[in-house]
Amino acid sequence: MGFSSLREEEEALGRWPRRLLHVKTLTSYKWQPGNIYGTIKEPPYNAISYTWGRYRLKEGDMPEISPLPLKGIEWSDRMPRINPEHFTLAQLMDVLTIASKLSMGLDSDPDVHERKLSNTRNLAQKHGIPLDLDQANFEYPMDRGVEFVWIDVACIDQREDIAESSAEIGRQASIFRGAQTVFIWLCKINQEEATPMFSYPNWWSDSPLSETIDDVHEAINSIYGFLTVLDDPWFSSLWTLQEAYLRGDSVILDKSAQTVSNGPRCLLLSLIKEWGWRAHRYCNIRSKTSSFDPWLPYIREQIQSGGLVALKARNKMALLNAGTYRTTTEPCDRIYGIQQVFGLRLGKTSVEARVGQQYTLQSLQIELAEAILMSEPILSQAHVIMEPIPCQERWSISKHSMVPSPIHVWNAESRAQTKMDRKCRFWVQRPGPETGQVWWSGSTTPLETLSNPSRWNIEASSFSLTCDEDMTLDPLVKQDAWWPRYSLEVFPDVTEEIYEYPHFEPLADTIGRGQQCYRFTKWLIGRYSPARINVLLMGSNSEEGRMQGRGIGLMLLHQHDDVWGRIGICQWWVPKNARLNTQLFQGEGEDWSHGKGIFGYVQSSMTLV
Repeated sequence: MGFSSLREEEEALGRWPRRLLHVKTLTSYKWQPGNIYGTIKEPPYNAISYTWGRYRLKEGDMPEISPLPLKGIEWSDRMPRINPEHFTLAQLMDVLTIASKLSMGLDSDPDVHERKLSNTRNLAQKHGIPLDLDQANFEYPMDRGVEFVWIDVACIDQREDIAESSAEIGRQASIFRGAQTVFIWLCKINQEEATPMFSYPNWWSDSPLSETIDDVHEAINSIYGFLTVLDDPWFSSLWTLQEAYLRGDSVILDKSAQTVSNGPRCLLLSLIKEWGWRAHRYCNIRSKTSSFDPWLPYIREQIQSGGLVALKARNKMALLNAGTYRTTTEPCDRIYGIQQVFGLRLGKTSVEARVGQQYTLQSLQIELAEAILMSEPILSQAHVIMEPIPCQERWSISKHSMVPSPIHVWNAESRAQTKMDRKCRFWVQRPGPETGQVWWSGSTTPLETLSNPSRWNIEASSFSLTCDEDMTLDPLVKQDAWWPRYSLEVFPDVTEEIYEYPHFEPLADTIGRGQQCYRFTKWLIGRYSPARINVLLMGSNSEEGRMQGRGIGLMLLHQHDDVWGRIGICQWWVPKNARLNTQLFQGEGEDWSHGKGIFGYVQSSMTLV
């Protein structure tokens, strides 16, 4: 087609994939100007999310197994053959067939569609389920087929070192969001294992204060049935974690390529996320009460590592952290398989990538961290370090990081009240070709001042809520419950020095509110001296209609000259009035000063060969 560069080609492509598979003829059609595939202009298409990389047969293994017999491709000799213990060619053909026969798009009659949405909302309200936008259609599969499907093996050239293929990997967000319906194929799960998720068990809403031991055991048995579904390999692939974030309304297919149904309803990923969030919340609450069961921490860890809590909260950093538990075939896929969550195209997937330029996992991790640091600065620091690592490395999320559960909602896209107004800036400055300095700038105040609410003539929260009450309250309800008090919450990084704190709990990601928090900050200030610990105001939120606002800060320890070290993050809740808004949400007034400094170092992010 005569494009002089990948950028020029993609400007012409717009949101359309480079290829689509015509299911009836098994022909992979290239995009043509005018968004034409074969002879069809701008055809609606569905997409399939599944996992196969770990199960690809090596050359010579099981020679009787054939790949998908596609037409119109140049990579027939590179088509993957899959171990039939994972899935067979016949099963894959069935998935393609069902994906071309069913859609979940909007009803052609707006009045009919609105009535259906109204019924769905009423059902959700009846059972106390918060209805996300991606749950809106879960009642109504529509037998309105499509001719084309996007599936990776047919629509991305499987040969190595093809620039267009790498670039297409960097366009997964537009491809999946452009699909009319996305199908998730759980190739190990049958109908009987998945249909219990259509029920809304009592433990979803029961208070721990009214539970018996028998109730707890019944709930755990119910959750264990849910964990059976999470055993499917789809829930352990990093690529599918990204696809789940991009399309939370995806339709679930079982091992026989049938929708998981209960009457007129079919199972969507959004309901699985809801189960995961509810089960995780249940375990959190009961692990802090007399209803404790020794299996609760294990269940909570399984759900957390599966990424369901991060998916529900739509917190990108929590999702990136969950990705460390997921499986990839190639090391660099740890970045390529999650980057589109942040809207990024790094390494070889960038349209600017040069021929012969190779990236290591380490270099891609640095590139990702830098990109997040500058594009989403508050979010970039929304994690804590759980093991002692060099001070200059703490600025970047890593395998040693954890996203504390109280700040999962920082990036909850469906809740506007959680959005933060940015008050700081981060950037990387490179005085030389190999090493970069990670800088911060913005308003700071001593931690000693921030942890002393009497400084602003407001009462500190003594955290009078019982533990059970606190765990069952929504964060915004707690916000008003603390009114008119000041509440500080600290999430320290694990450093060598913190082990000296007599009340330190190695597996905790937060210091308790109220007196526990003030006791810790007093120790921390005494350990280093008041003059060395400052808090950088990263962002604030002061939603209209609420009695309190919230500030988010980065705790910094002065090392020498312009060099600082990150030692954790914190957030504070403050009654809203003009004086406090200026000081604690805007970073202005006599207790604040503007500054800048270095709080990390970074090596060059690319390797040329």
